[in-house]
Amino acid sequence: MNKSLQMLMDNPSLLRELSLEQLGIVRDLVKQERASRCGLPVSVMDDLVRAVPDKLVRDLVNDFRKSPAGPGIVPEEKPVKKGTGWVQSPGLENSLPGLKYVDQLCDVQDALDKRQREKQFKGG
Repeated sequence: MNKSLQMLMDNPSLLRELSLEQLGIVRDLVKQERASRCGLPVSVMDDLVRAVPDKLVRDLVNDFRKSPAGPGIVPEEKPVKKGTGWVQSPGLENSLPGLKYVDQLCDVQDALDKRQREKQFKGG
């Protein structure tokens, strides 16, 4: 920061003793300092200052100061629980009418096939 500007900030009463021309120079120094802190050229900072009225900025700051501390209006997102990718089968046991009869037919055929294999292995 400019040493002269720092001295004026430390002793604001000195501003009363400055001429209008000197106050203009101080104003330009303050503009340059603000712009450099934001990393912007002075012309861009001037455009931003002109674009937003002082009253609006003041109202926004006051609203922010009055707002209650805590969570905002937007609800926080809950973390999504990630699974393994396995999806449980919907189960066909009770969904198709007559399925139990098909199962019984298969069981009977399995029993017949088993008896036939036993006879083959026993040599009978």
